[in-house]
Formats: sequence, C-alpha cells, structure tokens
Amino acid sequence: MLYDKLLFFLLINSINAINYIKPTRISKIYKYNNFTEIIKSSKPYLKSENLPKNFDWRSLNGINYISPIRNQHIPQWCGSCWAHAVISVLEDRDNIRRNNKFPLTRLSIQNVINCSKAGTCDGGDHRFVYSYAYNYGIPQDSCNYYIASDQECNDIHQCYTCNSYKCYPIYKYKRLYIEEYGIIKSNDIIAIKSEIYSRGPITCSIYVTENMEKYESGIYKEYVYNAIHYLNHVISIIGWGIENEIEYWIIKNSWGESWGEDGLIKIVTSKYGKDYNLGIESDCSFGVPSEWK
Repeated sequence: MLYDKLLFFLLINSINAINYIKPTRISKIYKYNNFTEIIKSSKPYLKSENLPKNFDWRSLNGINYISPIRNQHIPQWCGSCWAHAVISVLEDRDNIRRNNKFPLTRLSIQNVINCSKAGTCDGGDHRFVYSYAYNYGIPQDSCNYYIASDQECNDIHQCYTCNSYKCYPIYKYKRLYIEEYGIIKSNDIIAIKSEIYSRGPITCSIYVTENMEKYESGIYKEYVYNAIHYLNHVISIIGWGIENEIEYWIIKNSWGESWGEDGLIKIVTSKYGKDYNLGIESDCSFGVPSEWK
C-alpha cells in the first residue's frame, strides 16, 4: 500500500500540496433506510467513446447553466450541505431544461430545511430532498430566504412576505416539481458521466478531511482507505476534465466563493484509484425537473 501511494504521488506531481488544518465547516450526513427511487425512464448510460474528454455545464456552447455559489454558513454555521447540494442541482437542471430562459431558477433552501423532513442544520440525507420535490415541490427562493437556522414547518415558513406592520403567509405561489429521481451506481465513472452529460449536475457525498478544507486551487487528491465509511458532506458534480493526463471531477461546493477556486474544487476521478478521491463516486443521486405549478 505504501509503495502504491508513493507511485501515485510521483504520477500526479503537478497536484498542489495541501497543508494541515482542523476542519470546521463539516457536520453530518445521515442515511435513512426507507429511501425508494422513482424511475420512469431509462437511466442514461453512454459508451465511453461517446463521452467528451472535457465537459463543464458552466460553459456549454458559450452558455453557463450553473446557479451562483452559496455559503451555507452565513449568517451563521449550519450543516445544511445536503439541502444546498440538491437545490443547486435542481436549479441547474431546470435552467438546462428551460434553455436558460428568464427567470433563471432560484429555489428556497430554507423551505427544504423547514419542511422536507430530510434533515436539519445538524445534517441530513440529500436523497430525501428529491423525494420532497417529487411529492410537494419546492418554491422559489423569494418565498423564504436562507437564514441558516431550523424553523418550524408552517404556513408562514413555507412562503411569506411582510408589510410595514407584520409578516404574513402567501398562499398563491409556484413550486418546482420533479418527475423522477434515483441513485447512480457506486464507483461507476461512465454512469456518473452519462447522467451529468445527458441531464445535468448530480449530488454526491464526500469525506471532507482536515486537509481538503484548506484547498485553494489545482487538482486535489488525498489517500484515504475506504473513505466511503467516513462520508460527511454533500456537494454537486457539474462536469469533468483532463489536465496533464490527470482526469478530475469539477465539484461545486456550498462554502462561498472565497473558498477554493471561486467556490469549486477539482478532484481526481477513481481512474487513478478509488481511495484517492475521498469517496466522491460512492453515493450519488439525481432528480429530473418536470414543471412549475
């Protein structure tokens, strides 16, 4: 194992070295046992030769379909990565579905924290946000802006506005629904690429280590044996690329633009060994937006 690790470091010597730091932004992710997929169409699975070597939803034929980077820890610390990641994916996929027509999709993360029963500011399960979107839909961000705190699920915390005297619920507003959702086969690079290429970004769990939190730029790698057992954060994958013969995923995080490469990180795929990318390919999910109603 030691020799493999040293050989790998030599192979990808262009990757930035990361300094040691104690992690402060992570919380927990939960896995509830009663998750069931809703699949109504075949999951895309393309041949490797039909997939591009580089693909990025930030720049597809000169168009950016990716929603702005958010910071889950403003105005205070909140372990809502599971909600941020799914909202990011559904926003991006709805923009793709509607060919970036105005208004660009912006969904309420706070509504998901309040009412989805998928988690709290102490952590959650990203898969069940898709279930919530399928059954109840998710309202626009202007219904309830993010406050990084748990709220009771009631009428005013679903959608509201205020006048000079008080705040009160709104009952007539649109929600985005999805028509199907599911999981992607663990550690299957082609399945992950096929889903991203065909329908848009996906959510995946990852093991945030003390070193990764200090990431600034470059292609990241870190050896952790069986990182799948330590998953503690959820992000979205928006594409992939190859640089100096090193294949990597393009990951959108929810720690603000001051972190990483304007809020993103590039991390090696399992092509170079499944123990070098912090389990990023082991727990991935998706949802397919259908309509606003």
